[in-house]
Amino acid sequence: MDDVASPLYHARGLAALRPDAAGEIILDQGLSRQPKILRIRVEDDGRITSTSGSTLDQGSSQNIGTGIEALIRRARDSLFEEELFHELLREVRAELLSFRVAVEDHIIRVPVEAHRAGRSHNSQQYILIDLVDRDDHQEAQSQSEELNKDPYSTTSFISPNCIVLALRILLTQTYRQRFRKRSQPPPPISEEKRSAPVHSILRPVIAYIQHAEATRGLHEFTSHVLKVLESAGVAARYAGRITTSAVSHLPFDEQSNQSSNKTPSMVEFLLSTVDGPLKAQATLSIPSYSSKQEYVIAIDTTTHFSAPTFGTLFHITPPQFNTSTTSGLAPGPEPLRYHNFDSLTKYITYLVCRAVASSNVIPTVSSTADSNERPQGWRLEDSGTDLRRVWMTEEKVRRLSVVWQDGGLIVVCAENGVRAKMVGWWDGGKNTERKQTTETLREVVESCGQLVV
Repeated sequence: MDDVASPLYHARGLAALRPDAAGEIILDQGLSRQPKILRIRVEDDGRITSTSGSTLDQGSSQNIGTGIEALIRRARDSLFEEELFHELLREVRAELLSFRVAVEDHIIRVPVEAHRAGRSHNSQQYILIDLVDRDDHQEAQSQSEELNKDPYSTTSFISPNCIVLALRILLTQTYRQRFRKRSQPPPPISEEKRSAPVHSILRPVIAYIQHAEATRGLHEFTSHVLKVLESAGVAARYAGRITTSAVSHLPFDEQSNQSSNKTPSMVEFLLSTVDGPLKAQATLSIPSYSSKQEYVIAIDTTTHFSAPTFGTLFHITPPQFNTSTTSGLAPGPEPLRYHNFDSLTKYITYLVCRAVASSNVIPTVSSTADSNERPQGWRLEDSGTDLRRVWMTEEKVRRLSVVWQDGGLIVVCAENGVRAKMVGWWDGGKNTERKQTTETLREVVESCGQLVV
């Protein structure tokens, strides 16, 4: 650690062992002071919901030793934690202030962007990072053990212990980078003073948390959509996949030739990918009653946390609707990109309603129809979510509208543009006070397709 630590902490890593009056070996007073530890807390709407544990003691309690060995290990761990917090402060002040990451009273506050449908914009979640005395942290931890009974709390997927572990691993990656740089020939001598580089330690962690929050919010929303469609008798399917794009996809031997003669280890290769974009793919498939085709809604989620782009982008590709059964309706809209999660969910529900309406376009003829009745069954209106059927002999025009409202699927029937009533409502059992329609959506459409309802 001493060889690769930053210059500020390189000298502090050296200490003298001296004998005391009794002949016992003691550690230099400078390194035997109160040890420090990095603390991670999760704040949700002003309330601390979880905090990191004293993982340094838990991981080394069996081999920590006693006496002088324990003091040396504590001093080494404390110096590592202090350098880690120092590097985090440098990174925040140099690169992350524009991303709403702030430093208040020696506490780093990292906002977590919420991707939840219908979540209040006033609610806010933060990750708090600070450096505290290890003994005080252990005492406070013992008084609030109930916060960490489950590291993956039901109120948040963020695990403080995982975050602090990731930060420590990323600091060791900076040690590898410094060692590799020192192994190379030095640059030409110059009168200009070279500033110490700012390492990306907190940035990859923020990017992963934001990406995980986005994919988790999308999964929760699509899971609710599936429950609603299932309660309506629509056998929809959902599939998701998460991928990480590496900065370099070169093989180990080719990548190593660009940096040094040594082949990088698997750990170095994996850590070298943390600055790349994070990607996730999801598809929502809705079957059609009129044909064997499926209406597939594809959603790609990409998170960038480096210039020139920043944040999470949702790229949604709508299904191609069959123009032969939609009365000349044009194919689905062009792929769109969304940064706002609420706008994304509104567009998804529109596509779901459109797919459900399109799947019920079947050119059937009523058994009671005479030769003067137009034998066309339900036809799709230009809106994409409205069905229309005409009885020429009775001069009747009946319309069905498939609407997503209040987290549920609604079918509204109107006749001759005058009478309108809700004939179907499904919400997946979300509303326990209101009973949803017992018939399936297909049965409701067939019932409304009769001349006399």
